[in-house]
Amino acid sequence: MPVTTFPLGDRGVDDVRRAAALLAIPLTWALVLGETVGSAVAGGADDRSGGSGRGGSLGTGNGYVDRRAWRDRQDAFLAFATEELSPTSPANVLAHATRAERDRSFAFDARTIGPEHFARTFEKIDAFLDTSDFDLLALMALWQRHRRDLAPELRSAIEQRFLRFRYWYTDPLPAGVVDEKWFWTENHRIIHHTLEHLAGRALPGATFAVTGETGRTHATRGRQRIEAWLDEKARWGFSEWHSDVYYQEDIEALTLLAEHAERGI
Repeated sequence: MPVTTFPLGDRGVDDVRRAAALLAIPLTWALVLGETVGSAVAGGADDRSGGSGRGGSLGTGNGYVDRRAWRDRQDAFLAFATEELSPTSPANVLAHATRAERDRSFAFDARTIGPEHFARTFEKIDAFLDTSDFDLLALMALWQRHRRDLAPELRSAIEQRFLRFRYWYTDPLPAGVVDEKWFWTENHRIIHHTLEHLAGRALPGATFAVTGETGRTHATRGRQRIEAWLDEKARWGFSEWHSDVYYQEDIEALTLLAEHAERGI
C-alpha cells in the first residue's frame, strides 16, 4: 500500500490534523462492524473467488494486518450473518447481497426482496421518528452497493425516501409533521450530513420534497457540513468518546463517505 501524503495547502495544520485523526477508520470498521465489511475492502465486486484472497500485508508498520487474515475474518462474519435470511431487515439483506457478491458458492437473489418487506422501515422514516436516520443509512448502504441487483420497485421506494427525508432541523417542516429525529449530537450530525451528500449525489437532478432544492444543492450542502464536522473532530476530538455504541454510528457514516463521497472530502 503506498504511503499517502497530504499537502498542507492553505489550511496547513488543519488538513494534517484531519488526516491523522481519520487514518485508522477503515481498519477499525473492518474489524468491528461487519454489516458492510464486504463492501469496504479490497477485492469487492471484482473478487468473487470465495477464498481467502492473496496473502501479504495490507501495509507496513504497526496497525496493519495480514490480507488473508483480514479476508478470513470478513468471510467468517458474513457466514454468521447469513445463517438465516431476515427479509424485513435491510442490514440482513445487505449481508446476504455482500456475501453473494464475494462468494460464488452462496446463492442469493436480491430481487426477491420487495418494498413490502421493508414496510416497517419505510413507515418509520416517513413518520420522522427518532433513529430513522440510522435506518436510512442502512438503506443508503444497500442502494449504493447493490442497487442494480434490487427489484426495480424496491430501488424506487428507497429513492423516494432519499427525496422525502428532512436532512436538517432548519429545513422547512412539512405541515402536520412532528419531527422526532435528533440532529445535533455528534453521531446524528455526521449521519445526516452523509445522507444528504450521498442522496444528493445519487439523484442530482431530482427535486427534494422538503426544501424544493435539487440533489446537486443538497450534495454541496452536505459536503460543506461534513467537512466542518471533520475539521471539528480533528481539532477538538470526539464528544461522545465515552459511548460504546456511537462510534459504530460514526464509522458507518464515515465508511460510506470513504466509498461513495466526492473525492477530496
